[in-house]
Amino acid sequence: MPERIAFLLDYAPRWLGSGVDSTYLRLCQALVKRNVECVVVYSDMSRSEDTPRVFRQNGVQTWALNYSKGALRYYQGLGQIISRHQITTVHSAFFNYFNAVPWLARLRGVKHILFTEYTSGVWEPNSWWKVRLACLRGRVANWPVKRVVAVSDFIKNRLVKIGIPPEKVVRAYLGVDSDRYTPNAEGRERLAQEYPLPPEDVILVAVSTFLPWKRVPVTVEACGLLAQRGVPVRLFLCGKGPQRDDLEEIARRFGIKDRVHFLGHIPNVVKVLQGADIFVHASTGEAFAFAVLEAMACGLPVVGSRSGGMGEAVVDGVTGLLATPLDPTSFADAVEKVALDQNLRRKMGAEARKRVERNFTLDIHALNMIRIYESVWNQTGNDR
Repeated sequence: MPERIAFLLDYAPRWLGSGVDSTYLRLCQALVKRNVECVVVYSDMSRSEDTPRVFRQNGVQTWALNYSKGALRYYQGLGQIISRHQITTVHSAFFNYFNAVPWLARLRGVKHILFTEYTSGVWEPNSWWKVRLACLRGRVANWPVKRVVAVSDFIKNRLVKIGIPPEKVVRAYLGVDSDRYTPNAEGRERLAQEYPLPPEDVILVAVSTFLPWKRVPVTVEACGLLAQRGVPVRLFLCGKGPQRDDLEEIARRFGIKDRVHFLGHIPNVVKVLQGADIFVHASTGEAFAFAVLEAMACGLPVVGSRSGGMGEAVVDGVTGLLATPLDPTSFADAVEKVALDQNLRRKMGAEARKRVERNFTLDIHALNMIRIYESVWNQTGNDR
């Protein structure tokens, strides 16, 4: 009997060019070529008409099933999907690690169950009993899971700390569409058609939601310090969130309001990335950001926080620089070093692109995931 896999994603697609949708489309394409039937189950599909159409064109069915509407309702809907498609493997993602989805799939008769942990953040328990409780919760919730996939070694280590048996945890880095996200020699000229860009300005870009743990204020403050030093930087912020007013106030306080551009949510950031000089990402406890990989694929050096999985994507001193977390001065120093040395900037950008091509493409990610599936199918072949 051929394998049939259902991807259960606690995620609603917005446009097919996003990192998440591109990842699962490429993975499904690779599986279909191996005669594995694929079904993708989103939490909601009302915001995207293109996603189900393109998946269908590639032989993949899509469903909408929302866990937030209740575990019982999800269990009933999941049962229908499993029965209709004769699902043999379930792979869930974007849920928290202690949700009931693996158990719901197991109760529906699925024996090959996997889960991917994407969640960023540093786990710092403040008491012994909380550690014990978290470990117990993690072990019970993931008992039916054959493999827990971590998107970085940082996440892998955190999963082990919260009680997931080490033999269950495997690391598989994310991938980026390196055909879509690519350097463009005319990128700055195209960007300058929409925004006034004096030739001496060094263009910084950050792509992030404006949430506390993303530490976007650190980036804006660093730009303020650079302005005080006379370093001609201009910052493009792609994203939105509750900290927008705070960010604007920081820009006003440093007198750089005219040098910080709030672009809002941009479905397609390729044009901005291709027109920039440096990508800045100040978040702490980052799992392994799609945005960082997209910037590297576009040939941008990255100034990132020495925290979380950032050091697994950015090679300090080679593809960018790592700065002290939460320290605007450290970020300003790193940006200044790259901004004032055009040759260094170009060299780091070229190395960033090479690193993506060697380690972080969609095809590489798909191949790594297929190896993980095959290890589960081969190990538990007698259980089918």
